[in-house]
Amino acid sequence: MIREDTASSPDLFSTKPGTISFAGGMPNLSVLPWEQIADDAHRMLLLGGATILQYTTPGISKGLARAIDSVMAASGVPADPRSVIPTAGSQMGLAAIAQSFAREGQVIACEAPTYPGALAAFRAAGARIVSIDITGGLTEESLAAQLDAAPERPALYYTNPNFHNPTGATHDRVSRELIAAACADRGVRIVEDDPYGLLSFDGEPTPVPFAELAPSTIYLGTFSKIFAPGLRIGWISAPEDVRARLAHVVESMTLSPAPLNHAIAAGFFALGDWKGLVADYRDTYRRQGAAMTRALAETFGDASGWTWNEPGGGFYVWLTHDDVSLDARDLLPMAATEGVSFVPGAFFSAQDDYRNCLRLCFSANSPDKTEEGIARLARALSARPVEVAP
Repeated sequence: MIREDTASSPDLFSTKPGTISFAGGMPNLSVLPWEQIADDAHRMLLLGGATILQYTTPGISKGLARAIDSVMAASGVPADPRSVIPTAGSQMGLAAIAQSFAREGQVIACEAPTYPGALAAFRAAGARIVSIDITGGLTEESLAAQLDAAPERPALYYTNPNFHNPTGATHDRVSRELIAAACADRGVRIVEDDPYGLLSFDGEPTPVPFAELAPSTIYLGTFSKIFAPGLRIGWISAPEDVRARLAHVVESMTLSPAPLNHAIAAGFFALGDWKGLVADYRDTYRRQGAAMTRALAETFGDASGWTWNEPGGGFYVWLTHDDVSLDARDLLPMAATEGVSFVPGAFFSAQDDYRNCLRLCFSANSPDKTEEGIARLARALSARPVEVAP
């Protein structure tokens, strides 16, 4: 079943005073070298303010290209500076891809559950979304059956393969090879969205990227999770056959890149210890993820009906209740009363599935705050909406 209507988007980033938010995927910016970034920005403005605060031509500076090349190399992704199109965050990249490929009524295959921003971008372009369920693991037969059940051949296959939003899962090499082969057999282009690939808690590289397995893959990268989201710097690495089309769409959206933001990122990645910063992020998120799962185990126990993943990287813990009649959206008012927030699972579905699930983000809160937030969450989830008699 393909359903066009969906719940409205969750409120991810605005938080009432006193609320502990597990909703938005917000990095913990306490690890940033603030003085160095401030000094660099001050120096850039003094030396070149008239240039970097002015409109500029579309494209990418040599400094930012080198920074992106370094990040892609660390991620194991084949990099060609000529292939890179800068965007205002990877969400703009998704919007550009959607406008380029998703003509009205075109089918796009999205792994499910999936990132709501991808669903929003594809829907805004008029696409129909076919969900590829990945929660039970993929086999060659199950993947083929799901792709072939689409009303027409999908134009794209969207995947968030590393520390997936929202489940935290990572595709192993076997799954990646299955997906790459199935898409190649059907002429379906893969879109690889990779904001979390460098945030493995053990520092080990994630499996081979789709951009290596399938050369036609469109790869999306971002500085939002490994540097600072407020700079709004992402990029598309596109194969030659679609590069000009995507660049034209991006240029129509931006007119001009943000040269100050680009200069700040380029300067830090050239002169700062960016790999040390990523290591600090990993250490921070490893501690915060462990604090969340420890608090869940101590608070909920084995008899609560809730199960969850043990994160190996990224930002998220995905909870599932064994009562499939439960709708986590109904628990939001109780959570608000307790002073805690989360995102219900239905927001990650094109078909209103995963209602008995919810996503928690552990990246923004200290272990102590997380422990208190889980205690509040337990009180909220133990409640059920009271039906008022007419």
